[in-house]
Amino acid sequence: NLFKRKKESFVLVNALSYDFKGIVHIPKEYKGHNITSSEGYTYPTQISNGQIIMNVQLQPLSFTTFTKAKKIKDKSRIESELFLENKFVKYEFSKSGTLKVAYDKELKLNLLKDAGNVLSLYEDRPLNWDAWDIDFYYKDSLIELASVKSIDKVINGTVCSTLNISYIIGNSTIDQHITLANDSKRLDFNTFVDWNEKHKMLRVHFPTTILSEQASYDIQYGYVKRNTHKNTSWDRAKFEVVGHKYADLSNNDYGVALMNDCKYGYSILDSTIDLNLLRSPNNPDADADLGKHNFIYSFYPHKGDLIRSNVIKQSTLLNHTPILFNGYENISTESPVKFVGKGIEISTIKKSEYKNDLILRAVETLGRNSNCEIYFNGSVIETNLLEQKNISKRKKVKNSIKIKLRPFEIKTFQLIKG
Repeated sequence: NLFKRKKESFVLVNALSYDFKGIVHIPKEYKGHNITSSEGYTYPTQISNGQIIMNVQLQPLSFTTFTKAKKIKDKSRIESELFLENKFVKYEFSKSGTLKVAYDKELKLNLLKDAGNVLSLYEDRPLNWDAWDIDFYYKDSLIELASVKSIDKVINGTVCSTLNISYIIGNSTIDQHITLANDSKRLDFNTFVDWNEKHKMLRVHFPTTILSEQASYDIQYGYVKRNTHKNTSWDRAKFEVVGHKYADLSNNDYGVALMNDCKYGYSILDSTIDLNLLRSPNNPDADADLGKHNFIYSFYPHKGDLIRSNVIKQSTLLNHTPILFNGYENISTESPVKFVGKGIEISTIKKSEYKNDLILRAVETLGRNSNCEIYFNGSVIETNLLEQKNISKRKKVKNSIKIKLRPFEIKTFQLIKG
């Protein structure tokens, strides 16, 4: 058994090989209380949009028990100005609901040259393949921009600052719960859409101050680069690029990533980052995408270029929040392996398809030579991806083994205890 029942306690499981630092939602019975972890740390809580949140830090591949601690008073403050600010950044919004300023205090730069978080509605009638194609001329078919229905006042709390904005666009409504954690540069746009359009496309764009010939787009186990100009017919044909967790526009000194949790169509031209949020094709499904949607996209300024920043880690944390088990505590549960290293991600720890052993898959994510150390006692055999053929001889491991991977290399290991 992993857990045992315990009142007024819950377990958070971080299944990633990254340490998790961020906001998590916890059950409502912990409202108005501090939370204490099994490691001895105490975390304040905050009410945000009717939910209880706290900002936690979890070790990689870990199980952590949290219990209800002493009562606290809600110290949230309502502000009259439309800005979200902490010691790292200041984001200022306009009364029209757009992001007016994105000032990075570390870089001492405003990273927007014009209004950002601009929600736009376009006519979307591709010549072929209604549900799959986007034709390049859609940018000439702008229908309207979102108009503000209401803006709530900013709330500053012990965990984060928040701002709620409601918009109307076409026949649809958009509600955004915008969050800035007190210890992060990442600005999260938690977006709720009631979508009632036909042959329309909803997009959001952020005009940045960054000049770079290329942008980077996340793919599974790596990233691809595409030009940000239209100098050739080949470049013009790449007006829309797939990006799983992020698209990043950087120079050698700093950059901006636009991350998301389920939207994959990006367009970056010159210095403007644009993300496709919703479409409404009619064929083959006449009701495609109609109805209610909830998704998150995040604006993340950073120092350094992509591989010298935390973009890959932050985008992974956005997509894989900890798993919560309420009413339990863990029974001295530890991960079967521990991991230390930068540039390498442990994407899989699972039971072997053919034997009663563990399978570990390590992936190099930065496009460079990277090293890590796996802490494990037993024996290790490197196999192919299908786990059907051994690539190396069995090697005895005492305490740890060092692994070196080439750029974007994937290696699979069979771990044998004893």
